[in-house]
Amino acid sequence: MTTAEHTAIKDFVLAHDSNWETAMAVCNALPEIKREVCEPFLEKLQEKVLGRLKSDTDNLLVGARGDYAYEKGAAPYVCIYSGRWRPYDGGKRVSVALRAESAGPSNWYVCVAHPMYINDMEEKTRVRWKEIATRLQEKLKGRFQGNWSVWYGKIDDKYRDWDPLIPAIYQELQREEGGEIMRYFVEKFVEIAKEAVPIIDSLEVESSS
Repeated sequence: MTTAEHTAIKDFVLAHDSNWETAMAVCNALPEIKREVCEPFLEKLQEKVLGRLKSDTDNLLVGARGDYAYEKGAAPYVCIYSGRWRPYDGGKRVSVALRAESAGPSNWYVCVAHPMYINDMEEKTRVRWKEIATRLQEKLKGRFQGNWSVWYGKIDDKYRDWDPLIPAIYQELQREEGGEIMRYFVEKFVEIAKEAVPIIDSLEVESSS
């Protein structure tokens, strides 16, 4: 926001009590409105990604499962994983995910994440995870965040911050096929999963060493 824009908004909301009351009402309503738009979008994204992974490349993700969350004060996410992969603390598994760095929701990134911190892993688990991260870096552009046990991939700047996209996301939800934003995230998710899932399968399936 420019200084001129800030001044114009301030002058408007302070001009009359009713303007201020309207501004306060809008500010208070925005978090819930964003949740009402983003949560079903994440659910629909999960469904479309799982559908693609089950139909593409001869059922790429065997035992496919998914999860998503948009909770107050927490960074939202949608993730997919295989029921064949090793469960760790709380039954959580390595997953391919789309996550936001903040509850905004903003600064989205695609990732492959382990549910445990590096320092909390047993040696065999740490070796497997480092091998997964190394192979991902060989296959895909991105970076590995060591102690957080996450391999990161970048999201196009156009789609990283959802605040300005909320109206467009809402409009896409009215159409079964979605739209440009949904297509971008489905394709990005599937692109990463096609490379990541075979690597994870080779090291995280229960019968693996």
